[in-house]
Amino acid sequence: MWQLFIVAFLCTAVESSEPTRQSTPDWDILIFTQSWPTTVCLQWKEKYENHTCLFPQNKNEWTIHGIWPTIYGTHEPGFCNSTWKFDENKIAPIEDELNTYWPNIQNGSSETSLWKHEWEKHGTCAASLPELNSELKYFQKGLEWVKNYNLSSILSQAGISPGAEGLKIQDIVNAVKSSTQKNPAVECIRDLETKEEYLLEIRICLDKQFMLIDCDGIETLSQGFLTNCPLTKDIFYPSVVPPVNQVQHSNSDDTYKKNNNKPRHRESMLLTFLKVISYVQWLTL
Repeated sequence: MWQLFIVAFLCTAVESSEPTRQSTPDWDILIFTQSWPTTVCLQWKEKYENHTCLFPQNKNEWTIHGIWPTIYGTHEPGFCNSTWKFDENKIAPIEDELNTYWPNIQNGSSETSLWKHEWEKHGTCAASLPELNSELKYFQKGLEWVKNYNLSSILSQAGISPGAEGLKIQDIVNAVKSSTQKNPAVECIRDLETKEEYLLEIRICLDKQFMLIDCDGIETLSQGFLTNCPLTKDIFYPSVVPPVNQVQHSNSDDTYKKNNNKPRHRESMLLTFLKVISYVQWLTL
């Protein structure tokens, strides 16, 4: 009997030394998030001013940020299986498409860092659905949805194009809702110097059967609303990214004000002291 006890003890000790697979928690909704590459680039260059951006061939197309299984009212779950590491070989058949529709804009970070992060944080949770239970399936679904819910086309059909003036958040919401018949969530970022607001991301929600649903009930970006964009102030949908060597820097706010005391177009203002923050940082690379 004691021999069996020792064997059982040793087996338990071996098992405990092995990596454990975390069980996938249940979740309520899938949030499909697309980003505007120009604003992502501005955000990146503000963080690391000497870095450049890697745009897809058509930089006027919205790109995928991720597919996020989410429990209502939270940013959970995440990293559901710590042993299921990203393997680039698994997505080799679709890598060219991913570089077009799901690229990492942030040059200077690993080319695959966005895919790695999205799979390990969100994909391993989405894998509780048979249709998303592999890297290939997860990323293929994103490619399918970015074509079905093409935000460049949706906004363009509503008369909203990059560089549009006098744009309000309700214009964006109405355009997406007119196409999907569901409420989206919209995120902006703010230039702390000029107080201008820039369109960053639009989120579309789906249920576990991949049917479109309202994003109502997800963790809100601002109290009571599915956006952190101002409700009455203009927001900017930027059309160009200035070269980093045109960004004016000064050690003195007084110098900045002295050299910039004339009214400027929004994109010209963006060339000076762009200080961008993201209110919700679901991606850390």
